[in-house]
Amino acid sequence: MASSRMWVSIFRSGENFQVRVGSYSSREEKVIRNRLNLDPAMSALERMDSYEDLRADDYFTAGEGELCFSCEEGRLVLLSELANELGFSVKDGQGFLPDQDNVQTTLVREGSFGDEIAHIVEENLPFYRRGYQALLKGLAIRLCVLIVLLIAGRLFFLAKSDHFTVRSFPAILHTLEIEYLPQNLLERFWKPAYSHRSLITLKHPLYIRGNKLILDGGYFVQLEGVQNLKASIEKRGDAPVSIRVDSREGKMRIASVHVGEDLLTHKGELKYLSRIPLSPLPLRLDPTSERVGYKKVSSADPKQEESFSWMLGKTISMICHVESDGDRFLASGADGEFKFAFVKDDIKENIREIIEMVVASGERAILDIRLESKAYPLRNRRNPRNQRRDLNIITGASLHFAQVQSAVMKNL
Repeated sequence: MASSRMWVSIFRSGENFQVRVGSYSSREEKVIRNRLNLDPAMSALERMDSYEDLRADDYFTAGEGELCFSCEEGRLVLLSELANELGFSVKDGQGFLPDQDNVQTTLVREGSFGDEIAHIVEENLPFYRRGYQALLKGLAIRLCVLIVLLIAGRLFFLAKSDHFTVRSFPAILHTLEIEYLPQNLLERFWKPAYSHRSLITLKHPLYIRGNKLILDGGYFVQLEGVQNLKASIEKRGDAPVSIRVDSREGKMRIASVHVGEDLLTHKGELKYLSRIPLSPLPLRLDPTSERVGYKKVSSADPKQEESFSWMLGKTISMICHVESDGDRFLASGADGEFKFAFVKDDIKENIREIIEMVVASGERAILDIRLESKAYPLRNRRNPRNQRRDLNIITGASLHFAQVQSAVMKNL
């Protein structure tokens, strides 16, 4: 052990110890400060020889150049180790320093505890602070997790998202003409094709009866799988109708029908029946108007010619009930007080089908017709079907326009 001019005095002060170090070299001062982890006490007073104003780990230099500090028993262990290493003498308080056996036992115990703490700290360091191998491994693990999450998210999106494109009915008919090319799993995952999945939204169909309706453009369709769409709409306060159609199999298969937020069905077929010739509203005029158009008729007496003679051979418009009478329809106004007859074969087939539905449902229609120039006889024995007295049929007519609900159909 090397000898040193440095000396140390140790005094007990309550639970702590007061230490005074003198005659040290600059190297020894540096070793003491580093090994004992001493911090300067800037507010310490040099005149306080009893060190009462010092906290543990604080020190100051006395007027004679002595290093003064306060410490606990643990730091005396380190001071005893320094005494053995530097070879300084202890003027006072030799008994406070632990012997070398206790010093080694304490240092080994604290060293193993420190190693364990260091190992725990190292194990809990972020992966990017443990070296390049841990960095690469950590990045690879996180990249794999990210890829799995992205794949799961993509699969969830494909399974749960609405992939039906809003299209008009003519556009849906066009998809029936396009061949659908099946996709494998990778194609469906990466770039799925939804060219044959369509969505129709109907706020106010032009005409609806049961599961048959007329769409914009006059497309007359039927929803198989739905019993009474009109009643479902009325029950839900005229909510809009959403129809999802899948045409991959060459037919318009129904994927779902919603009225508002309510699902009516998730199966069935949308069938295209025919194209109804639609028209803007014809010009409907009061009977006193001098303009050319369809004069509105609300009353007439089949037995009094002066009540209907002005309309013979003219075009008129009437709100009426329609009934079927063999090969003809009878349009009656004012609760059947007067009627006009028109032949079914003179009406276009698709319009005739709609009028038959009107007859079956008993709803009213607006008919724009041209009357024959001659009235039927009051009594007709040769042809009892055409007489005014018993049947209230004033004369025959030809149908120009028929309006049912919002659909105005042109028969000209």
